[in-house]
Amino acid sequence: MEHLHGTITSRTEGRLRIRSGSLKLVDGAELFEALKQVRGVENLKLNKITGSLLVNFEPAIFDVARFEEILNSTFESQAVSEETKSSTKAKSAKHQKLSSYRAMRKVENQTMALAGPLCLLGLSLKLWKLHSWAGWIFTAAAAAHTLRYKKQLLR
Repeated sequence: MEHLHGTITSRTEGRLRIRSGSLKLVDGAELFEALKQVRGVENLKLNKITGSLLVNFEPAIFDVARFEEILNSTFESQAVSEETKSSTKAKSAKHQKLSSYRAMRKVENQTMALAGPLCLLGLSLKLWKLHSWAGWIFTAAAAAHTLRYKKQLLR
């Protein structure tokens, strides 16, 4: 059962629990109808909130290969298509947010990369205005960067 589209979290004689995010999205009635056809399956219990499927079966006659085949095909036909439909908007919004963060991080990094050496140049040439302005710009970019990533920095 290594090829299951999920994780087997517990397996004992006649009992199997599978957890997968795909189980939160499948149609329970269709899944039950398909899995009840597998030889040896006695009882099925689906918890869509946790994404858990509990299977009670008769070990002597349980058809593991058929069970895997039906479960994986059900995931592929139902879960993937529904997940794609329901999460396309969320993924695109997340992608836009990540793109804007990356763009801002690039601006912050380029600003610090330019202002740092200018600050040192002003200091070494005793150009105090250049040193002061470059220092302020560097500090502002570093503060913006720190505020943006404070959650990661505090881990």
